[in-house]
Amino acid sequence: MGNGAFADDDARSSRPGIGRKKGDVLDRGTFPDPKFKRYVQEASTFSEGKQNYKTSKDPQGKDVPKFGSTVSWDTKPYWYVPVDGQEEVWVAEGRPEWYWSVVAQAVAGYRKPSTPDEVAMLTEGFRVVFAACSNSLGITAPAVIPDMARRIRYLGETGLGRLLEIRPAQPAGIRLEDLVKPEEIGALDDEKKAKDLRSKLEAGGVQFNPPPGTPNPAGSRARTVALIEDIRGDDPPTKVEYQLTLRANNHAKARRHLLAHEFMHAHSRRGSGLQRGGDLTVGGDQVDEAYTEFLARMVTDTITAVERGLSADDLKEPKGGKRKELAEQVQYNVFCCESREADQAKGALRYQSNIWALVKAFFTGDKSGSQPSALLKAELALYLERDAGPLPTELDVVVGDPGVARTARADGGEEAPRGGRAEPKPLRLELYLPGDHDTDYHLLLIPDTAGGRTRSVLIDGGCSGGPATAKTQQKRLRALLDRLPVSGGSRVLDQVIITSGAARRFNLLPAVTKGMKIQSVHYAGPLTGSKAPVHGGGVISTWLTASGACAFPAGLSQPDQPFAVLGPAALYVLGANLGADSTGGSAVLMVALGRLRLVLTSDASAAAARTVAALCTTTANARIFGSPADITVITGRPDRHAAGQWPWSAPAGNPIPLPLTHAGRPLGGVGGARRVAAVPVAPGSLPRTTVRARLAGTTLTFPEPPS
Repeated sequence: MGNGAFADDDARSSRPGIGRKKGDVLDRGTFPDPKFKRYVQEASTFSEGKQNYKTSKDPQGKDVPKFGSTVSWDTKPYWYVPVDGQEEVWVAEGRPEWYWSVVAQAVAGYRKPSTPDEVAMLTEGFRVVFAACSNSLGITAPAVIPDMARRIRYLGETGLGRLLEIRPAQPAGIRLEDLVKPEEIGALDDEKKAKDLRSKLEAGGVQFNPPPGTPNPAGSRARTVALIEDIRGDDPPTKVEYQLTLRANNHAKARRHLLAHEFMHAHSRRGSGLQRGGDLTVGGDQVDEAYTEFLARMVTDTITAVERGLSADDLKEPKGGKRKELAEQVQYNVFCCESREADQAKGALRYQSNIWALVKAFFTGDKSGSQPSALLKAELALYLERDAGPLPTELDVVVGDPGVARTARADGGEEAPRGGRAEPKPLRLELYLPGDHDTDYHLLLIPDTAGGRTRSVLIDGGCSGGPATAKTQQKRLRALLDRLPVSGGSRVLDQVIITSGAARRFNLLPAVTKGMKIQSVHYAGPLTGSKAPVHGGGVISTWLTASGACAFPAGLSQPDQPFAVLGPAALYVLGANLGADSTGGSAVLMVALGRLRLVLTSDASAAAARTVAALCTTTANARIFGSPADITVITGRPDRHAAGQWPWSAPAGNPIPLPLTHAGRPLGGVGGARRVAAVPVAPGSLPRTTVRARLAGTTLTFPEPPS
């Protein structure tokens, strides 16, 4: 990543995009055997968009290897080796002209902060660079994160490692900054607090990486930057892997650039830029690091130019020597030790191979350098794209006959357009309820936002009445289950949950699920070994045994961790078998999807409701019904005294009943009638969650669409 001692001019230069010159030394790791060195003798013509180099084993070019004499400009594991004790320099000629134009505009707009600390300088640097990118390139840049100083935390190795386990690119609908506060990141060295935070994040569907394998001096998550504690002071860290410069007196400036790099991550789209994952199908970690470092160097170049008294006009002049001065004096981050595993040489610039690739992509588009290539400009715009906010959530409540069956997708969705990303789709949950008063079931279908398999949960499945009624209801429920995804020739149910020991909760299940693949069955109430009959013959315990069903333990309550993850949704058991009632126990469930909370009360008694309310309103668990949630929907047949016990009844106000009726009976009734109600977390605000209730010939929407 730098040049060898026998190079014919500046021995520390790196010329991304322009290419290596004769005399550059390539090395293959830290092997002591000189046979692994290669000396550039001649730069060949471009081949398939890449520049190749003819090399030799000796500086004079006499010992040419029979194989491997031609090396591509970006081939690993060959990389530059700087002169011992020197740091690689990104020479002025390596920056394209449009880069200089952006930095010059930023320097012209820079206003020295009244308090010249590193965070104040970075804040101003980000402001003017973003403004210059918008003016010069026509790119809509994000606003600067306010109060950046509050979003810096210093951690030990353990705490920083825990932070880096949080995956930067999360599934659509998950925004880390909604779930994690800077103070929680700052407490990651504390084992208990770290464990509690991880449990909370896992409950919210956050995905994690394996522990990092190599030391890393910093990381950015949830718009917050964490640095290794040893970097904080004026002296370089003790551990060489965390050192950022070979020149001890430049440590503070090197740390400032590290902050610029990590805060650029924090300003990128969704905090993960172009890293694959979520709704992004292009890019990758290396591409993302290229744009992150490129933009961070713009910020550092701007601040350094102002510190050295260089003007915008100085930087606009290609031949005046001021560009060379800036390039030689600016302090980025370098590797301070060699590492064969990480393909790095002592003194080499960090992320320089990423920068080569980025500028090289530019040169394949326009060798004059006045404008970036169309591809680079599009990717830069995507990297800096402003967040659109959390995805909207839609709940469809379908009462009665849903009409013609539509089979859910079991395969993957369409591939996103090449060179772009999939348009974000709303998070969606379909809830199917019976259209009569004597049948009990809730079928939940959760389409995958990325086009994958639709997830499904059947909660209960039974009815009251005689054989004739059962036959009719069995036919209707089986027709509804024809909407389930098909895999291997069979319909798939991810979860079946029986919420009560009452026969009307389960006596249709063996018949309606016949021939289906059921991934998991759980039940509340005294059904173990039960001889309760089911329609079609037999007893429920036989079906439970054949299905590998598991009983919920007595007094189960897990509002702080998901019982099951269903694509973008999470299923929780708020309480199961919490108090004896006429059925011997019941289960209260909740589904969290985006900002929607769907609570299924089943036959909850007032005693069970009080227990669930107490558990859900503790300091640790109150968040499940608070921000970022904005609507809670309740459905079920709770005891007439249970409704007043729920945590959502205060302080948000009384539930707002959805005016649903069927068979002449209001669904908002009590005393055995089904209850369906929607509750806003913040009354008066317009939620991002839409609840639509579909009945025959009627669709009701809450909240009402704005006129």
